[in-house]
Amino acid sequence: MTTRRSFLKAGLFTTVAGMSAAASAVPLKTPKKWDEEFDFVVIGAGAAGLVAAGHAAEAGLKVLV
Repeated sequence: MTTRRSFLKAGLFTTVAGMSAAASAVPLKTPKKWDEEFDFVVIGAGAAGLVAAGHAAEAGLKVLV
C-alpha cells in the first residue's frame, strides 16, 4: 500500500531529477539568429515545465525552455 508520504517523496525525486536533466540541456551561448526549429517548446521554467522538458529531451526531441 502506498502512503501519502512515499507518494510525495517519489514526486519530489522526479521533480529534482527532471530539473537537473533539463538544466544540463540549456545552451551556454545565445544563438545569433533565432530561425531554428524545435520539436518541443516550454514556456517558463517551473517544476512541471522542467520535468516535461527533461522527458522530451530524453525522448530525443529538440527542446527549447
